[in-house]
Amino acid sequence: MGISNGTQFDALGPTLTVTTQPAEPAGGDTVTATAVLTNDCPFPLRNAVLHLINPRTASPSTTPTRVTQAPTATRTRAGQITVEGTSPAVLLTGLHTYLRRTAHASVSWTRVVVRALGHRGDTGERTVVLITPLGVLLHPVRGVGADRGVAAEVPAATIDWFALEDRWAHAHETHPTSPHGSPYALARRVRDLLAATPYQAALTAGVDRGAVAEGTPATVTVTFTNRNGFTASRGVTLSVTAPEGLAVKALDPVSKASVASGATFAARFEVSLAGAPKELVGQVVAAAAYAGGGKAVAPVRLMAAAGVGDPYRTVSYNDAVFGQAGDEIAIEGAGADLWGGTNEFGAVYRAGGYQDGTVGQVTVTSQDATGGWARAGLIVRNDLGTQGSAGYVNLAITPSNGCALSWDADGDGRFDSIELSGSFTAPVRLRLTRSGASYTGEASTDGVTWTTVGTATPSGAAAAQDVGVFMTAANGWTDGRGIATFDGFTVT
Repeated sequence: MGISNGTQFDALGPTLTVTTQPAEPAGGDTVTATAVLTNDCPFPLRNAVLHLINPRTASPSTTPTRVTQAPTATRTRAGQITVEGTSPAVLLTGLHTYLRRTAHASVSWTRVVVRALGHRGDTGERTVVLITPLGVLLHPVRGVGADRGVAAEVPAATIDWFALEDRWAHAHETHPTSPHGSPYALARRVRDLLAATPYQAALTAGVDRGAVAEGTPATVTVTFTNRNGFTASRGVTLSVTAPEGLAVKALDPVSKASVASGATFAARFEVSLAGAPKELVGQVVAAAAYAGGGKAVAPVRLMAAAGVGDPYRTVSYNDAVFGQAGDEIAIEGAGADLWGGTNEFGAVYRAGGYQDGTVGQVTVTSQDATGGWARAGLIVRNDLGTQGSAGYVNLAITPSNGCALSWDADGDGRFDSIELSGSFTAPVRLRLTRSGASYTGEASTDGVTWTTVGTATPSGAAAAQDVGVFMTAANGWTDGRGIATFDGFTVT
């Protein structure tokens, strides 16, 4: 019995099939050889390993080439090896482990594929080799520079499948049962190594508010924890760096000679405005350095609330602060909710800029998930500076409930009607169009394809209304604060 392209050993044996692409390579071509092994045995084929080797430099039955990268000078595309089967039994422990850990192949129960790099011989000939406890299967393949695809069949010895499987089934392995050396000395070496290893510390940073405003600094608290269970951290120094336009001042001692195992060391830093910030929302970075080269960092997101310019106004019912950099607007604030009798929000708006036929648009670029119903988007009201004003509409994105269109249907200045759409989250483009007494809300992820959220019909809308961008943390009375950022706010 021989092995050639598609030849079987017998009715109850594996099939080794080899094809090449191109089938008839010309001189200098790179040839891809694909070997496919299909197990037709009634028992598992264990510990099967496929190789592509150079028969001039290795004996396929004894020392097959390892499936590793060849040196750059001899690196060639040797081919693809595929192992197929109809059940998990075909791909048991030996083959699975070899391909996953040694050949770094992508492994599944139905197919294993590994790309191998072999060495090119003078003639470009390679041999596909399958090594199993049941025998060795060979299949030569012509490679680079060859004048044909698959080589002639190679005879193989007759195999007694039952005998080989029986020997494997009754084989036993032995393992050492007595320890060697001193476990105490080994434990001491492990302990000394762990005690001397840096980077066994944790650093956290928290801020009392998410924005720095004129006359209202933020306090960053940095906490260092020594997680080395064997020795103290020595020479610990804490620091905070801020983007341009922000100043940092330590409020507590920032250095400590020693922090015991499991202990903490904390310091507070005040961050305040110091000129025109270059970033509207940036990162303040807390850091810890300690003896042995250890270092840990923890970033904190902070907004520079330097206010907004004309033609914008601001209003806050949620302790909000505001910032603007060109077309980008940011609002940081709290707010328990925006529904019924609770109207806690902060807004940047244009007075009297919304009339019949007007379209307001904005991109909500980011939104902190302070609550499932936190909102950020467009807001319209007869007078945003007066609580209880009628003509009340908002189109907003939420962290957990998609896009929401809310309005005051009875004119009492409270939201009482809502429509929801999709699973939108920031960033998203919002568009609110007024047509008479109707307000149509839409959302888009690309500014081209729009989804209609709904149509609002608020009561008591004035001919000219205020329109702007807003946010509420909707924190459910937990005092949580968040940041929402906006870009490209237009009213046309």
